[in-house]
Amino acid sequence: MEQHALAGKAKLSVPVRVRKLSVDETAKYFPRRGQMDLTEYEAQLRALTVGDGGEAQLDGLTPRALKRRLGQAAKRLGLALKWARDNTADAVVFQVKEARQPGRRGRRRKAE
Repeated sequence: MEQHALAGKAKLSVPVRVRKLSVDETAKYFPRRGQMDLTEYEAQLRALTVGDGGEAQLDGLTPRALKRRLGQAAKRLGLALKWARDNTADAVVFQVKEARQPGRRGRRRKAE
């Protein structure tokens, strides 16, 4: 019978240190949903009208983050964005659309 190598030996323990974060630090690491300031994105979108195309530079953001922020800003302005499939390496390309009107959701009814 082979015994585990640490059996019978004292285990070394490392003390765990936990520091309570301040309210400001917590807010920095865990921003509330909808708390992000989108005024800069809204200002840029206000210059465009339905049908216009635009290109937004990534400037250190991921394409996903930039699309999310622009999409949220557009929604606040009553607009929608259609994303181009082909984007450049440092920008995302989009077209301004009218926001979809909330319609009936679910399965279509059978014709009688």
